[in-house]
Amino acid sequence: MAAGQQAASMSSSAPPPPPPAPASGMNAQQAAKAAREAAAAEASRDFSAAIARSAPYHAKRVQLFEALQQAQQQQLEAARAAATPITITMPDGAQRTAIKFVTTPFDLAKDISANLAKKTVVAEVDLDEWEEPRPWDLMRPLEFDCKLRLFGFDDPKGKDVSAPGALAPCCLFTGAPVQLILGTAGAGAGAC
Repeated sequence: MAAGQQAASMSSSAPPPPPPAPASGMNAQQAAKAAREAAAAEASRDFSAAIARSAPYHAKRVQLFEALQQAQQQQLEAARAAATPITITMPDGAQRTAIKFVTTPFDLAKDISANLAKKTVVAEVDLDEWEEPRPWDLMRPLEFDCKLRLFGFDDPKGKDVSAPGALAPCCLFTGAPVQLILGTAGAGAGAC
């Protein structure tokens, strides 16, 4: 940049205006407080306007959630009525019968012992065709014949339940599918 252009750009960037002079009878602290309150009121108006602008997006998202929730509830009722049995193999080789899309790992833990159910924080499901077992939420219904392991917090895998890899599916199940259906219009507004 040439010296003349630099000097011109410096002169065009004037310092910010000084704060308004205190009104008669106000000291500097009172004036500063009044300025902060005015800025907060302006920010509140801006926030309210942003919420009002995004209301149709949020209404559509709530409507979609309620429709998906109703469809899932109907699927659950149909699964309960069908009562399709699946076989769950525990680490000791014992096999337990469960109902497809109804029985959860937590249900199985309760059947074994109330104490086990209290201590269990995560399950691990394994299928022969999978390369490695996958973490499974205790309240997520089992979907197929599988091997199941239950972990308490005292186990290293139980402690890993808070790792991002274990909780990422929660985000994927709530955010990504909804955004795929709605499009990317609201990405960032309530996005996961």
